[in-house]
Amino acid sequence: HKNLDRIDMTVLHYLMRNPVLYRTIEYNDNRFSLYSAQMGKCAVSGKVLSIGDIHCHHKVPRYLGGKDNYQNLVLVCEDVHHLIHATNPDIIRKYMEILGLDQKQKEKLNKLRSLVHVESY
Repeated sequence: HKNLDRIDMTVLHYLMRNPVLYRTIEYNDNRFSLYSAQMGKCAVSGKVLSIGDIHCHHKVPRYLGGKDNYQNLVLVCEDVHHLIHATNPDIIRKYMEILGLDQKQKEKLNKLRSLVHVESY
């Protein structure tokens, strides 16, 4: 539990007290578990996540049979989430410029994009 002092407890408490409506208990429980495990940071960019910027992404989308289990979820910032699903080249360029991802971050992004059946960038 000593790692919990490295995360914003206000955000963690917010996630615990504000479940996403119409989502499973498992999904909502995994949101705050992931927040703690990821040290409050986006899994792709490493950006510190703040309330309103936390997106819980299904690695394998629900429409492709993905579930709400911990292994299928990852927390990303809003811009990264848009980029994971983007198919329009102009939108992709826009978010790539905003985020300024390095090679390792691009590899993480492209892995998530491939799981949702979107071409790598």
